[in-house]
Amino acid sequence: GFTDNKSATPDHLTFIRWCAKESGFTDNIAFIHEPTSAFAHLYQFKKVHEKKTLEDGLYIIIDAGAGTTDISVVNYDKQQHDQSKQITQLLHFGLNIAGKDVDDLLEQRLKLFQTLRLNEKHIIEG
Repeated sequence: GFTDNKSATPDHLTFIRWCAKESGFTDNIAFIHEPTSAFAHLYQFKKVHEKKTLEDGLYIIIDAGAGTTDISVVNYDKQQHDQSKQITQLLHFGLNIAGKDVDDLLEQRLKLFQTLRLNEKHIIEG
């Protein structure tokens, strides 16, 4: 399947749909947010490989990438006979804060600690 970045415009989605059709995919193309797609994959993995199903209820899925953090809230209801209705996305939003921001903050803190440690060492030895 294809996943939909939170910043994709209708023109982006139209282009991706056209590319999919040109690549031989059928007209039945749907776009879902990445965290919801990850949840669907987990559901399928557990069902096929572990022969287990997930518990009914609400799930919060967080996808923290390099530049954005996407969050979906889904409801899973295994009682639904139509498999496409077992997973319902209730909410999705994205934040422009993610892994790179955490990396940058850690780098700043480490540099600060190194600077403080060097100054402290200099003061003690001096």
